[in-house]
Amino acid sequence: MSSRLALLLLLSFVAVAAVACAGDNGISSTAVRHERVIVVDGRAVFELAGTDTSRWTTIAEPPKDGFIYDAAVSREDAQIAMSVQTAPIQSAGGYDFGIDLFVGRLGEEPRLLTAHEGIGASITRPNWLPGGREIIVGVVTRAPSGALDTHVERIDTTTEARTRLLDNASEPSVSPDGRLLAFLAMEATGNEVIAIMDLSTGVTRPLLPGNQVMSNVGNIVWSPDGSRIAFAAADPISLTLPPAGAPLAAIHPTLRDVWLVGVDGSGLKRRTELADGTLALAWSVDGVTIYALGDTGFWRFPVDAGELARIGEPVLTGRVQVLQSK
Repeated sequence: MSSRLALLLLLSFVAVAAVACAGDNGISSTAVRHERVIVVDGRAVFELAGTDTSRWTTIAEPPKDGFIYDAAVSREDAQIAMSVQTAPIQSAGGYDFGIDLFVGRLGEEPRLLTAHEGIGASITRPNWLPGGREIIVGVVTRAPSGALDTHVERIDTTTEARTRLLDNASEPSVSPDGRLLAFLAMEATGNEVIAIMDLSTGVTRPLLPGNQVMSNVGNIVWSPDGSRIAFAAADPISLTLPPAGAPLAAIHPTLRDVWLVGVDGSGLKRRTELADGTLALAWSVDGVTIYALGDTGFWRFPVDAGELARIGEPVLTGRVQVLQSK
């Protein structure tokens, strides 16, 4: 068994154990009545049941022996896309493993839409486009030369046609109106640059100035009105102590905090000092609060100022999504 596979399996067991010990995901605060909070923790996709944050219902499960690495419910609230690591398959060259993309209607068995290509390849960060017929994903595989090929694709769920949108890019995030795509561009220098692409014209622009120092950028999410972006990132020169209740790490040049910026690149600021290794983010429906799920815990906090509330237990590999209530 490869070291990467062993790590992913270990993370899945740890994540499940953390949730189980917390008791129904360990949520203990009052829910917002007009929104639905959806959490992916590896074993399943859960939804908050009403306003009782101690009760969660399972809305989707992976194929047999699968581990849900990532998932997203369509805006029309009828379908789900899941990035699933299935059991490795033995072949003449060893074990083939990777992360595949499954889709299906909620409440039904998901079907395989797109399989990984090559040992260790992955298809993650699914984003439904309006209408529920297309998905934008991040893909990691190997080029014929053997070099790592990280890119963004658009996939038609009906025809299964795949369109390559961006090279040397990852972490795609579609704007609420479906017009724009935020993503992480990897420059030849090794710099990580958040950029925005107009999906109708293909025109791309950087979000932040080129001299802005960032690393380990990921989990880019749009505010409900499309005016701001939140993302998780590390500051390589960070020397700030985290707040009470967060891990003590005087210096954390590789650990993530939550950052905010206007869609025009203005108003960049660090909102939290969580020093987290992962961090999946989601805005509340009204744009007033942000949810952050990572290895330090499950957090909710006002967007611009105010105390962080720890509302649940850690999940090492997961995702949080917020949808308008029915």
